[in-house]
Amino acid sequence: MIFPLSSVAPALSVTAAAMLILLTEIGTLERKQVASLAGLAPITRQSSQWQGKAFIGGGRKPLRDALYMPALVAMRHNPDLKAKYENLRAAGKTSKSRYCRRHAQA
Repeated sequence: MIFPLSSVAPALSVTAAAMLILLTEIGTLERKQVASLAGLAPITRQSSQWQGKAFIGGGRKPLRDALYMPALVAMRHNPDLKAKYENLRAAGKTSKSRYCRRHAQA
């Protein structure tokens, strides 16, 4: 089910506006492409002999910044998101990847 951006909570109207302004391609891209443009897609550093950790970066930093605070508030106050966050924490995921994983899987 798809909900309009502004129907989630009135406080998210600023976030919805930021997404529409900073990500004008939002209606034409797949969700993985949107995550990459927002700088939320995990980037893995590895070669055939060396394996590093995944990190987020690149993309449009102002958009990533606009999405961070609503994600933080949602993880603290929404029971479903809080449970998912705690499961990822128990699995040993880093703090930032826990925020990003929830939105990338939605």
